[in-house]
Amino acid sequence: MVEQAVDISGLLYGSELPDPPKSERRQHEPTYLLNRSDQNNPLVLLLSGIGGHVFPFKKVAKLVSDDLRMTGLLYPYLTGDFAHFSTVPQLADHFRKLVTAPADREIFIFGYSFGGAVAFELSKRLQADGYTVGLILFDTSLRALQKKRQPIKFILRDVRARALELAQYVRANVRQDHPERSKFASIGAMRHYKPKKSSVSTVLIKPKVLPRSSDYVETEDLGWRAVTNVITVLETDGDHLDAFKGVNAPSFARTLVRATHLIRRSNLETPE
Repeated sequence: MVEQAVDISGLLYGSELPDPPKSERRQHEPTYLLNRSDQNNPLVLLLSGIGGHVFPFKKVAKLVSDDLRMTGLLYPYLTGDFAHFSTVPQLADHFRKLVTAPADREIFIFGYSFGGAVAFELSKRLQADGYTVGLILFDTSLRALQKKRQPIKFILRDVRARALELAQYVRANVRQDHPERSKFASIGAMRHYKPKKSSVSTVLIKPKVLPRSSDYVETEDLGWRAVTNVITVLETDGDHLDAFKGVNAPSFARTLVRATHLIRRSNLETPE
């Protein structure tokens, strides 16, 4: 049975949910409050990567609690909702129904990896509805925004990866493994997603440690300047997977707070 949309405001302003054990992490609430920050602080709504939960960001959330109130938005399959979402805009529409914070609240949408694509779409919807909103993207690379041609070895690697993904998706369907099916459906949605232009003030965060294939993408802004109002690109310690964990968390927290300050300044300077 599909859960009905839940009023997010109680979770945004209420007490922090306890961190459940790993065996119970598939919960029915569509949000997870990550820190105990003051209710009057700006809100950061976090969308994690494909198949990922928001728990790895708890240390960062604790470090920024003096400045920001962070809440994770959970992908439907993590909440027991197995409705089929085959495109990025569909997911953004789903999350938009959950955000019922007062219209005068300052909101930052923070997307990590695949979550950045959904965050981009969600930020446009909130801006259209009158919210003062900013967008923060951490290492979100979209095929549609890349102009450089990759060498044949990366193309062949990609073909093999897509064949494996298809096989795993079929296997998940046969086994009725909803989380796995949702994961691979999200990968397909990411491949086909083509963002349309937005005026939302945006800060990009990239890790200092880049993968070998980074020479064949727009490494400075990953192509995002073509579709949104990119203020700047900030660097943080670590790589795509560990920049917000362990010893790298303080660097990421400082970068996140700085990103919100830059966006706030940009929003104040931009005429209505």
